[in-house]
Amino acid sequence: MGDEQYSSLLAYYNSSSGVIPIVNRLPYSLQERWTSQAANYKAKHHVAFPPFKIFAEYLRTISQIRNDPSFAYENMDTGSQKVHNKPIPRLQRTTVSARKTETMPGFPSKRPEINLGTHCPMHTTKHTLNHCYGFRAKPLDERKELIKSFGMCFKCCASNKHQARTCSEAQSCSECGSSRHPTALHVGTSTSNPTVTLQRL
Repeated sequence: MGDEQYSSLLAYYNSSSGVIPIVNRLPYSLQERWTSQAANYKAKHHVAFPPFKIFAEYLRTISQIRNDPSFAYENMDTGSQKVHNKPIPRLQRTTVSARKTETMPGFPSKRPEINLGTHCPMHTTKHTLNHCYGFRAKPLDERKELIKSFGMCFKCCASNKHQARTCSEAQSCSECGSSRHPTALHVGTSTSNPTVTLQRL
């Protein structure tokens, strides 16, 4: 700071904005001591805040005291064990056992007893996956995983009693008219406008 080349750059530390972030790193007891010393300096010298050299002298004095082996006490407050002069309670260790359960997102953990031909396995209400706007809003990969987890047919998405290779349903996509995929596996923005509010569990 005594060097004219850096004096304007380091003048920031002569203000409270420059010193307070450093003070915040000190133990609480040293913060309080600095506050008293800084307030006395302000009153005595009629300044807005003590210059940085006063703070540096304070730190130097405190460091010498704290590093003096003559004053090394067992219960000396280092700031790491106490906060605001109150001891930090130690957390009691408890043993917790957990069992991992594999579930698919969007489905109940236990498969409900429902008719998948008329009821949606996601909401267990009376609409099929092909008419479920919540299901069709999911990414395609996620939809495929969900269909697979319920053992449903990929061709019609309306039954878990058969697979795509044995499916005889004449299913076509209501969005694009394709017979290569059902409406539930349509890729792209839906052109239909849902007017029915679906009841969700």
